[in-house]
Amino acid sequence: MLDDGHAPSFAAIPTRYAGVNFRSRLEARWAAFFDLAGWQWVYEPLDCNGWLPDFSIAARCDDVPGGVLLVEVKATREEAHRAKAKIDRANQAHRVLVLSAGPFRAAEWSGEFDDYFVDDPDFAIAGLVRDGAFSEAGLTWDYAIFRPSSLGVGVRCMSGWWADLITGEYTGNDPAEFPCPLAFQHWREAGNRVQWQSK
Repeated sequence: MLDDGHAPSFAAIPTRYAGVNFRSRLEARWAAFFDLAGWQWVYEPLDCNGWLPDFSIAARCDDVPGGVLLVEVKATREEAHRAKAKIDRANQAHRVLVLSAGPFRAAEWSGEFDDYFVDDPDFAIAGLVRDGAFSEAGLTWDYAIFRPSSLGVGVRCMSGWWADLITGEYTGNDPAEFPCPLAFQHWREAGNRVQWQSK
């Protein structure tokens, strides 16, 4: 936060990666992360009633409608939280993962995870996920965590849905059981892959 209470703004640096021109280096870095994680992605795949998701990820999870997990990338956690309203207004039934500036450790989310007693430094917070678990009202928002999977790195909801959203693998009931140091390793390597790339 800045002294005036506002989050700093960042200028996007258009970046080319894997033959795709990305609007920002952050989006390109997430694409590199997805490649390292073994996730199949498409950049800016469709228009959802005025909301243009940054990515779609191929998902083998039965509870991901159409086998597609949509992904929105925001520079800060504050922007990620604000994006939820726009995504909800788009009125579509896809599960959505909102990512920000990389995987985070629980301690970096300023007390938001106190109820989970997660103090493992390799517990990796992915961001936010729109999920329908435990809600008769439809899709609701939860935190998303990276976790080990058959691909190396997977992603699941913090509470409610205990299957990997990419592979569909059951991951157990306790999110704290799944530290994921590989998420942080992939993130560092993804940064190396796009650091000196420009459009």
